Amino acid sequence: MASKINLSAVAVLAAGIVGATPSVSNVAMVQDPGSRVVTVTYDLGTETAIVTLDITTNNVSIGAENISYLSGDVNKKVMGGSGKKLTWKPDKSWNGHLIKDGSVKAVVKAWATNSPPDYMVVDLTGTVEPRFYTCEAALPGGLLSNNYYRTTAMVMRRIPADCITWTMGNSGNETGTDATWVTANREWQHTVTMDHDYYMGVFEMTQGQYYHALGKRHYKETDNNDRSQDLFDEVDWELRPLDNVRYVEVRNNVTPYAYSGSFKTYDYPAEPKSDSIIGGLRSKTGIMFELPSEAEWEYACRAGTGEGFWNDGSRISASTKCPNLPGRVSYNGGTPVEGDENFGVEDKHKWTSKNGTAIVGSYAPNKWGLYDMHGNVWEWCNDFWVQDISAYKDYLSSGAANAYGDFLADKTTQSPRSRVRRGGCWANDVSYCRSAHRNYEGQYSHDNIGLRLVCPVGIP
Repeated sequence: MASKINLSAVAVLAAGIVGATPSVSNVAMVQDPGSRVVTVTYDLGTETAIVTLDITTNNVSIGAENISYLSGDVNKKVMGGSGKKLTWKPDKSWNGHLIKDGSVKAVVKAWATNSPPDYMVVDLTGTVEPRFYTCEAALPGGLLSNNYYRTTAMVMRRIPADCITWTMGNSGNETGTDATWVTANREWQHTVTMDHDYYMGVFEMTQGQYYHALGKRHYKETDNNDRSQDLFDEVDWELRPLDNVRYVEVRNNVTPYAYSGSFKTYDYPAEPKSDSIIGGLRSKTGIMFELPSEAEWEYACRAGTGEGFWNDGSRISASTKCPNLPGRVSYNGGTPVEGDENFGVEDKHKWTSKNGTAIVGSYAPNKWGLYDMHGNVWEWCNDFWVQDISAYKDYLSSGAANAYGDFLADKTTQSPRSRVRRGGCWANDVSYCRSAHRNYEGQYSHDNIGLRLVCPVGIP
C-alpha cells in the first residue's frame, strides 16, 4: 500500500499577460513502498503553462540535481486542466530515497509561457518537445556528463536583458589592446539598450548537433586537405564545435561550395532558406533559431562583469599562462600547422596543445553558464562589418537597441559581404579573444569560424 506524503502548492502570475494567472492547486504526493517511485498529482488553472517541480524538507530544497529523473506533466508546456500527474524516481538521484510520511513537500510551480525557466533543452531529432529547467543542475544526467546535450539536443540559457542599458565596447584598459591593429574607433565604447530577454546556446554548435539536425556531416567531401574532414577520424568528433562555417551556409544553403546568386535573397532580416543551417533547425524543431547580434553576443559574453576576464572569472593576462587554457587560444597552447610533425599526433582524446578545437565545455563557464565564449572557434554574428563604429555615434549614443541584428552599415556605401565574428579561436592570441574585440570575415570565407545560436524567450 502506498504511503501518503505531505503536499504543497505554488501559484505564479503570468508576466506580461493581463488577466492570465497560471495557478496550481490540489497537489498530492504518494510514494510506492515497493518501487519507491513517487507520483505527484495536481490541478492546473485554465492557462497553459510550463510546470516545474521542487522537493523540500523543512522548506529547504533537496537540490535540483536530486530531482532530475522526472516524467509526465512536468518540465514542459502543460495544457490547463485538472488531474495532471508526474512521476519522480528518487532512487536514481537522491540518497536515502525512502520518504517518510510528512517529512517532504512537493512544490509544483507554473510558469507563464512568455516567461519560462532559465534553461530550455531543444531535441534536434524533432521527436521530443522542448523541455524546461530552472537551472543547469536540474538537467537529467548532468550537462557535461550526458553527451545528449552536446550532440542530439541543444541547451539554451535565458539571458536577462529586457530593459537593460549597458556599456558596450573597450574602455582601453583591457589586456591585449596594445596590439597595433586595435583602435579605439574599432572597439568604441557606447551605450546599448536591450529590449528583450533571449535564449543563447550554452555551447557553440557542435559537429554532432549539425549531424543530428541536418542529417549529414559537415565537411567538403571533394577536398581531402580540408581539416574539418579529418575531424571525423578523431576521437569525440561529435563533441567538438562545428568549424569551417561560411555565413552563406547559415542562412542560404548548406552546400556553399557551388553557391551562386544574390546575397540579398538570404540577407537578415529576410527569412533563412530551408536549405541552410538555421532553416533546417527551424524546420526540425519549430524554434526560431537565429545568429546573435554583436550586442547580444557581447552582453552575454560579459555576463554582467567588467572588462578582460575569462569565462571562469580570472583576469586575462598576456604575460602568464592560465592553467586551464591549452587548446583554447594559441598563447596558451601553440598554433598547430598542418605538416608539423606534432600535428594530430599528440593526445587525440584531449587535443591539448597542437590539435586545434577543444571539446565544447572543456573550460569553466561564465557567470551565466555559457561555455567557450573566449577562444575555441570564432562565432558568427548577424551584423555587417563596420571598421569605425564611432562614425555612428549619433545612432549609438542614444542607447538605440541593437538587439535584433541591426547592422550599422549602409548597404549603399559599405560592403555587404563581410560579417562580424566574435570571440577569437584556438589559433589566436588573447588580444583576439577579449569580450570587446570586433573582427570580420567575408560571407564565403570560413577559417576557424563556427556559430552559437540564440532564439526568442517564450513558446507558442
